[in-house]
Amino acid sequence: YRYLYYYLRQSMDYIKLFASGSTFPELSGTRLKRIKITIEQDVTVQKKIASILSVYDELIENNNKRIKILEQMAENLYKEWFVRFRFPGFETTEFENGIPKGWKVVRVKNCLMRLPFNRLYKQDELESSGKVIVIDQSSNEFMGYHNNEPSHYASFEEPIILFGDHSCKFVLMTKNFSLGENVVPFKSISTEEFDNYYLYYAVHKLIVTEEYKRHWGRFTAMKIFKPQIDLQRKFAEFVKQLVHEKEMLWNQKQNLIKQRDLLLPRLMSGKLEV
Repeated sequence: YRYLYYYLRQSMDYIKLFASGSTFPELSGTRLKRIKITIEQDVTVQKKIASILSVYDELIENNNKRIKILEQMAENLYKEWFVRFRFPGFETTEFENGIPKGWKVVRVKNCLMRLPFNRLYKQDELESSGKVIVIDQSSNEFMGYHNNEPSHYASFEEPIILFGDHSCKFVLMTKNFSLGENVVPFKSISTEEFDNYYLYYAVHKLIVTEEYKRHWGRFTAMKIFKPQIDLQRKFAEFVKQLVHEKEMLWNQKQNLIKQRDLLLPRLMSGKLEV
């Protein structure tokens, strides 16, 4: 069954030809069963092909799990320090009105600086690989790549935060990138007031989409804590290491996906012997 799964996966363009419907093409189970395909007859070879491709999928899934663990570690640290107020030195901290003395409650719009969109890209302008990644507001990790100059420059030291205006998708970018439509780039209004890593974790779960409309106004009207900048920076130093490791795992995952997708048609066609 694993061999059949991979065979169908690499034959999707062919299989889609049998789908019906103009707006949302569908393929019924009955019609799917009628499609004729040519497969490797030797079951032993089938198993070898499936075994090779499965190794890549297992490695990819392992990287996904490790990335989720790193994300959860950063989330837990944020909650521990800035939700439960168990930050370094909390034992001797005075509280006023239920929050640590010196902290403020501020609106998001007073914390950030909105950046220009610059050059926007559409799907038909992009490739499956390239120098510059393009982020859209969909649930996908990215839309594609191009080989032009990036529309925005980001790094681990100077990250940029993205907000999908309709989908409420948040992304912390630490490498150069470009954008699809309706993605708002922003950063801290001043690094002397807000660290960008702190700002990302403070806002990235404030709002979720409820209907297809613009959410920027509602998002920026919300409130977050403004702790002392030294505490924000201390948090950022911990989180930056997790983000860096996550980025390395993500790059490894993309390389594994690329290698698997290159092998898939060659193994299925017999051009590459197992």
